[in-house]
Amino acid sequence: MCGRSRQCFSAAGLHAEAVRAGMPSSRPWEGKERYQPQQNMCPGKEAAVLQLGQCGELSLTQMRWGLAPSLGTAAKADHWRMFNARVETVGTLQVFSRLLKSRRCAVPLNGFFEWSDDEFRHGGIHQKQPWYVHACEDKPMWVAGVYTKCDDRATGGKLRSFTLLTMASATPLAWLHDRMPVILDEAGLKKWLDGDNPEPLTALRDGLLPASQLAWHPVTKKMSRLDYEQPDCALPIKLVSQQQRSVTSFFSPRSAKNEVAPGCETEEKKEPPTSTELKEALAYSSPDAKPRSSVGTSSSIERRPDLPATRAFDIRSFFVASNVATPKCVEPSCPRCPVCKQSVDGGNAELNRHLDMCLNKECDLASQQNLDAKKQRLA
Repeated sequence: MCGRSRQCFSAAGLHAEAVRAGMPSSRPWEGKERYQPQQNMCPGKEAAVLQLGQCGELSLTQMRWGLAPSLGTAAKADHWRMFNARVETVGTLQVFSRLLKSRRCAVPLNGFFEWSDDEFRHGGIHQKQPWYVHACEDKPMWVAGVYTKCDDRATGGKLRSFTLLTMASATPLAWLHDRMPVILDEAGLKKWLDGDNPEPLTALRDGLLPASQLAWHPVTKKMSRLDYEQPDCALPIKLVSQQQRSVTSFFSPRSAKNEVAPGCETEEKKEPPTSTELKEALAYSSPDAKPRSSVGTSSSIERRPDLPATRAFDIRSFFVASNVATPKCVEPSCPRCPVCKQSVDGGNAELNRHLDMCLNKECDLASQQNLDAKKQRLA
């Protein structure tokens, strides 16, 4: 059993449950002013405990969870060392067996927390999933324990502390943990807190609350922190594996937005420029350029708004803007025709004229290639 539990009863409700368990209603609650409901209780914190006194009387008392050494101070006590005791050895280990005769107790809890392996790994880090175990009915879970009382050297008062007994987990809970607290039913609680009972350990075997009266559910991982005390500590949550879509939603068509995984969106690919667009761009290689008859336009071409009219046209910027790879040979010092890859001397003006010829099938190289191809087909 892990060292985390929940005790958040009201003071009046807790007192009524103690009276129902056999405590005289007139008996005072020692340390009642220090009682605070706790959503996430751990060793070292105070809890309300129903104790069996030296004379066999029952009373509610505030105690710290985790047995403290007989001599010491409350400030230096390590309550995590003995916050649990195994029921199999509680009668043989001297540190616990000396307390069985007259210092038995029962701790009323709303439930306790246990951790299992998480169903997924997050970023390669192995995490734990907390679960909350509680009684099916809205009643306290009475957990058997033993307590001690010693002098506090620092304050001069009494330091009371307790430990919870644990046993092998019941079959329905074995998947969660191999140990669980000893939870007593009504008859077992009375036998355990009976001062005249010479064999109190029999109550731990015959008076256990059946596992069928327990329920459990996963809770938020935030409660794994010791300082987390919010009301949602014990509220049920849905695991990732339980958040599956229905069959209808699974087969329903998804929107185009959901067809691409987040972060994998790609820009829409642009088509290569057509011959007409290429002609228009080259027709306005300079602010004063006019369309030639070889371009093949029947009417004057209006200037495109996306081409600046204050500077000469740069053929490389056209290919970049059109998402077309710029020919490696197109350099200011060595212009080449991007159609036939033939070197052209004379700068951009001569390159524009040569490109017009290539586009209109008037390039000598293109014509010669077509003629050679026709001869091969006829042969």
